[in-house]
Amino acid sequence: QPFDQLTNPYTVLGFVFILTAGFLLSQTFKNNKNLYPGLFLSALVLGGAYGFKSFAGILGAAGFLVFLLIISVRRKKRLAAILGGLFFLIFFIPTFFLISDPKKTSLNWAPGWLLSQMMTATDKLNISSYAQLESFYTASASSKGLFKIRSQAFLIYILGNLGVRIFGLVYYLMLGWSFIPSRKMKELPLVHAYILPIVGLGLGIPLLFNLKGSPYNIIQFTPYALLLLVFPTVLMVSVLFRKIKNRHHPFIAVSMILAFVLMAIPVNLRNTLEKLSKSYDALSYSELEAVAYLRRSADRNAVVLVDYRSFVHQPMYIPALAKRRLYLADEGFALQTLQDPSERKRQIAEIFTDQNSETLHTIGVAYIYAHRQVLTETFLKYLSRDYAKVFENSSGAIFKKI
Repeated sequence: QPFDQLTNPYTVLGFVFILTAGFLLSQTFKNNKNLYPGLFLSALVLGGAYGFKSFAGILGAAGFLVFLLIISVRRKKRLAAILGGLFFLIFFIPTFFLISDPKKTSLNWAPGWLLSQMMTATDKLNISSYAQLESFYTASASSKGLFKIRSQAFLIYILGNLGVRIFGLVYYLMLGWSFIPSRKMKELPLVHAYILPIVGLGLGIPLLFNLKGSPYNIIQFTPYALLLLVFPTVLMVSVLFRKIKNRHHPFIAVSMILAFVLMAIPVNLRNTLEKLSKSYDALSYSELEAVAYLRRSADRNAVVLVDYRSFVHQPMYIPALAKRRLYLADEGFALQTLQDPSERKRQIAEIFTDQNSETLHTIGVAYIYAHRQVLTETFLKYLSRDYAKVFENSSGAIFKKI
């Protein structure tokens, strides 16, 4: 659910980009006098979105380009579509290639992989019989058997993810059934040309692909589809409300609205309580003293070496508070930025575990911050050849290169 992502500031920022662009596009074509300001502003918003949240950037790009295609064909605004597309690409292409390496982060064709993980993973549904059936049908090349169990998993995935938003999906299916065979498609608001690709790709990509390097991150496409499905859901509820009310059943119509609201409450209430009950991260005063020393005394360009394995919390707070870079803060963050941390992991192990002098000389960092449990007599003697102790408290000690 989109509410699950509220503790992820980048995803929330992605929501802002997607919704802002959608609002601009919907308002722009209400007034056909001057399309360019709204169109160019939308292109700017979506062109830069990839730099803040790549999943939002990709879906926003798809929605915007389809929107441009529709206005060039349906409204005959070819010049506006071409100029809007070029303006968008001026921002999107440099941002994409500056941030991403397609060789390291690409989509892997893996249809049904997410469904299998959902059904069998220990932290998900954990249905062992599904894995056995899937293995059996795969080994026996039974396409009917695979279709049967994956269809069941697909229904669980769709109903479980969409909840009441299933009515938004039904709304779009009804539009397709009633409009496509006729020429009434011209009556459909243009903003749906922006929403539909985002919804389709947001739900479809995770079902067909996973991500190279971090396969589970593929699910980060889904919240954007769920977010935008709110709008057709409201439209569908409005249609049902009017039809029931017009048949002189106002009580039933109001009851239906209340039922929709009540169905949406449990999952959001659960998510709220889970977020509120989560324990917060706290730093000791002695830890803050050490960080303050680095900020006050270390050269602005100094690199600090820590054994990230000895930290209870990821030591990202050190560069955040001390304004000094770490040699390696966490291997997960390095992988997310397309950096291979294996060499630095090896070097850190050689310094803090094996006490390899050659490795210590090779990296030559300006400061070493070691926690109290690392400060054995042997380690102190090992560091004393090249580093002098400049700070110590109950948290640990900081050493400066001589």
